[in-house]
Amino acid sequence: MLTWRVRCLAWLTMLLLLSVCPTGAVQIPAGMHTCSSLAECLKLLDGVASTAGPGMGPEEEEIRQVLKQFGEPAKHELLRRAAGTDRGWRDLAGAILWGWDSWTPSDVPELRSALLKDPGGWLARPLGEIGTPEAIRALVEDLPKGSENQTDFALAKLGPKAIPFLMPLLEREKTAKSAQRIIAEMDDSALPVASRWAKRATDPSQPMRVRLAALRGIAAFGSRAKPSSETLPALLSSPDPALRTETESTLKATRNPAVIHQVTRSCYPRAGQFDPLAIDAVLCLREIAAYGEDARSGGQDLLPFLSSKNGDERAAGITTLAAIGYKSALPQIEATLSSPDWRVTYAAVRGIGWLGDKEALPDLQKVASSHWLPEVRDEATRTMAALQSPKGRLEGTWKFIPSQGVGEHFEVDHEILGKAPSCRSQRWAWNGATFKLRPHQPGPDAQGSMSLLLSGGKLEGTNHGEFGGTLTWKSLDRNTKSEVIFRDDVVGMANDGDGAMVLFGLAHMGLAYGYVLRVIRTSDDDWKLSEVARLPAEGEALTTLAPGTFAALSRDRVVVFTRTRILGTAACAAP
Repeated sequence: MLTWRVRCLAWLTMLLLLSVCPTGAVQIPAGMHTCSSLAECLKLLDGVASTAGPGMGPEEEEIRQVLKQFGEPAKHELLRRAAGTDRGWRDLAGAILWGWDSWTPSDVPELRSALLKDPGGWLARPLGEIGTPEAIRALVEDLPKGSENQTDFALAKLGPKAIPFLMPLLEREKTAKSAQRIIAEMDDSALPVASRWAKRATDPSQPMRVRLAALRGIAAFGSRAKPSSETLPALLSSPDPALRTETESTLKATRNPAVIHQVTRSCYPRAGQFDPLAIDAVLCLREIAAYGEDARSGGQDLLPFLSSKNGDERAAGITTLAAIGYKSALPQIEATLSSPDWRVTYAAVRGIGWLGDKEALPDLQKVASSHWLPEVRDEATRTMAALQSPKGRLEGTWKFIPSQGVGEHFEVDHEILGKAPSCRSQRWAWNGATFKLRPHQPGPDAQGSMSLLLSGGKLEGTNHGEFGGTLTWKSLDRNTKSEVIFRDDVVGMANDGDGAMVLFGLAHMGLAYGYVLRVIRTSDDDWKLSEVARLPAEGEALTTLAPGTFAALSRDRVVVFTRTRILGTAACAAP
């Protein structure tokens, strides 16, 4: 359980950090707009330079307009300070000079000196604007020192002009990734070089370092270079192991179907039964789905996902098999329409639509009329309409991450939910009775703990948010050690006679899940755990409605369930 949590949160943290851009702008000193000489203006800036950071804001633009009136002397004085020993002045000078515009090839040596002091900094952009061989060499010299910075931007914008200067980096394994990162960001004007690289890679008269570099360059273009990779599969039988390895990597990067079986056979169910996010499986299944119908021949390798004990893996497996058009999986996909996990049912409904399975219409009608979750009912209705339309199928367009734009979510999780109306009264109605249920608030201790007395001891649950929690058994016998039953954040517990209903859940950085496990102590003092309810989003509270009937709150929805199945959702009641 700790493994998936660490991987998931690290992944989400990385995405968040990449989206943050600090400004680090300085305050414009008093008198800046009226200073009459370059020396006077620079003296004013001496007082604020120490507060400058690596970022940039409108303040630096205003300062630039003031200093540009002093022409070339101002530019060269700023370049001198950009290459100096004062870190604050280096940052400030770079941010001012970034948009100076009047650059000539004679400025390259000074710009290079400044960039050496601030790898990947703002002065990479003027070098890119100059674009002479000397300027490009200065950028390439700086490239291996950083990642995803201004040097990247400048080289990528140069496109085909930069390619010859990146080749030496591609030839060395230690620097190849830096060059590949740049090539991946280039627009399609650089794409014709991929065909030339393919000829070099397959030419046995070329030095091996050149052939390997060509393969790495093709791989950097990703699927855009798929047409250029058509001649590369022959290299998989090369006697040279390095060439075979690089070829396989390149074919995977370009999504060439020649390696689809290697890709599908390395992707298999591995998540625990109750893991809320099967991150390893989702990542490899996304990659397979991106092959589209070219992955269809590997569909047989993915069938184990349909019998995975983990619901997230089953849903992702169904989505992938449907995305690649593997119709042989339809009988097994149809069988999952009755799954107790709403994510699996949703994926099955959508997958049946993508595959154009009209024989499933009667079963889809049952889902549309009786499933407890409105979004699943709506998806079934949408799929039926598509199957009965002239096209005879549901159009499948999906996105892997939100930044990729409009499309359906690949994963089936809380992101596909509509917004449920808020129940201000926090009173709910079910079968003619009303009850209160509001989000659980952790106790006064920092651990957010709770306990539930059972025969022979008590269950204790902790909730540490993103740092995880535990469900622990503490026997009344003081000579018996505490036993950790399960690891995840405990949100609520309810007595169930011979055991307990335990609600787990978390909402953190785009991750939101909730589920209820029935926890029973067996006759041989072991523990049996079974999932009785997978909630739409994060678990927030749990209560008992009647013996054997319970309700859990999840993002303005109250799910009512028994020991074996979900009955439906409660309605908001008037105060």
